[in-house]
Amino acid sequence: MVHKLHNSLNIEYPLKGLPRDWRVRVEEVVRTLGIDFELYVNSVKAGARKDPSAVLVSITREGAAAAWTKKCEDTLSRRIVQVLDSAKEEEEDRKAMALGLRPSAWDLIPAHEPTAAITDSERTGRDTRRRVLLTELASTLKKGSLPKEARTLVDLALKQMKEPSTWALWARLLLTVEETRRAIPRELEQRIVRLLSEGRR
Repeated sequence: MVHKLHNSLNIEYPLKGLPRDWRVRVEEVVRTLGIDFELYVNSVKAGARKDPSAVLVSITREGAAAAWTKKCEDTLSRRIVQVLDSAKEEEEDRKAMALGLRPSAWDLIPAHEPTAAITDSERTGRDTRRRVLLTELASTLKKGSLPKEARTLVDLALKQMKEPSTWALWARLLLTVEETRRAIPRELEQRIVRLLSEGRR
């Protein structure tokens, strides 16, 4: 029987204003980076502490005890804060748009991939997740019934999304056009948005 190890993170962070799915985003970050640090994560749970405000992360894993290093802990903490910051910005944009205070972030689509403060390893991991999601997205959209104009857009977008530098631009376009957005399942849309948020740090 494999002996499971337990590690935890206690990150002071103002939780007010975060979207409902912030815990899912934190847990996904830990699972993804856990691969890079050979933590072999079995389960991860994100929770909150009110006073002082903080994010609590509990990790159960099978990797070597030595894999949990200061670098690993610092990288996880930094990336979690970055993801929470992005999530909070998205929520602020959504609320402001609902009140008519400013346009949605989706109305302002940058033509270039924003320069994000991530390591080469993190960028490689992000690009790998994008490729996997692109395969699933292509399979979903090719099965759907779309008008000719939307089908042309889909074919072009899927081709352009193979390039890391244009993945975010064309992913946003697919979520902006009514016909293509309706053809994308909600769960898949949420995963695209989470990957897009990694490029906005």
